[in-house]
Amino acid sequence: MTIKELGYIVLDSPDLARWGTYLQEVVGAMVSEGPDGSLRVRIDERDCRLLLRDSPQEKLAAMGWLVRDEAGLRQALETARAEGCEPRIGTADECIARRVNGFFAITDPAGHSHEIAWGPVVNFRQPFRSPAGVPAFMTGDQGLGHLVIGCEPAQFEATSRFTTGVLGLQVANLRAQSLSGEPVPFPITWFHADNPRQHSLGLAASFTPGAPRHGCRHINLEVPEIDDVGRALDRCDRHGVRIARSLGRHVNDRAISFYMASPGGFLVEYGCAAPRKDWSLEIVYDEGGAGSVWGHKPNPAR
Repeated sequence: MTIKELGYIVLDSPDLARWGTYLQEVVGAMVSEGPDGSLRVRIDERDCRLLLRDSPQEKLAAMGWLVRDEAGLRQALETARAEGCEPRIGTADECIARRVNGFFAITDPAGHSHEIAWGPVVNFRQPFRSPAGVPAFMTGDQGLGHLVIGCEPAQFEATSRFTTGVLGLQVANLRAQSLSGEPVPFPITWFHADNPRQHSLGLAASFTPGAPRHGCRHINLEVPEIDDVGRALDRCDRHGVRIARSLGRHVNDRAISFYMASPGGFLVEYGCAAPRKDWSLEIVYDEGGAGSVWGHKPNPAR
């Protein structure tokens, strides 16, 4: 199958009110409440980039991958079945909640749910207006951003093969490094979709220490300028949000970013200045354990 972009993410949480405040006042997203009490989150013209559902526990419920059109979805469904997956077709109500025209869900060897969807709804009547004054988020043909998920070390190889063999994502780069103070470096691989973003998914053979094991290590959002990143740092300070990793520049996507704590226990990376990639000219490389050119110093929770 050909995944064009990371289109949306579904999260479960027992504290939607806290999430709503955080997303609007710190992240700068638009939030609306659905008839069932769920929160639908916008960061651009798309009607739903994050869907937060009321649940007893914090959990990464699903990653929503978009194909080009309905024919692409049918082809993806055939691929999933041929690879031995057991797809679950999304219901009409589930499609309405995600604001897509159709999807099916499959599960990787680590237990993460991947939804393959087509036809996201675009809101032309209500332009995106950030309640925190964020001028824009960098989405477009590069999709929502990226996320990094965790798995048990024994699940890493099989989940990596699923990511390339079933989802059709391609390896961008890899390394072995401790991201959050783990005593032994673990492997992590970044995968790109069929777009110019350096990576849309990272897979780490480790969970975030101290965080609920819902599978998500961090979600990335990109804004246009360094001043937008700086203003987000100021908002974190005003609202008492912990900066988990300091401002820094990564070696792979070259983004300048910082990481802040979220209500879900995982981190949100907020960054800018990531160049677009031409995948016809790139090769897979090992970062050699560097991770960042500078910065991104950890600030453990007290």
